[in-house]
Amino acid sequence: MSHRTADLPPRTGVAHVIRELRYHEAARQGLAVVLVLLYTVTGAPQPVLAAIGLALALAGALVRLYASGFIVKNQELATDGAYRFVRHQL
Repeated sequence: MSHRTADLPPRTGVAHVIRELRYHEAARQGLAVVLVLLYTVTGAPQPVLAAIGLALALAGALVRLYASGFIVKNQELATDGAYRFVRHQL
């Protein structure tokens, strides 16, 4: 059980699993790795869709890198760069 769910009322079955995955970061990351590997083995992407997906992933990574240069965590509210457009930060 995650330390974040210790004070919540107990649940059973699927509700328990969903709550634990929601609050347990390591489990979520492990599940993501398993799902990516499963998709890699079973998926058959079309070349055009793979190229579009790669371009979108690269664009997203570049925006994330750009935005991370404007934030200093736990210091002050970031109002420059990409953060002038959004309310949430990294």
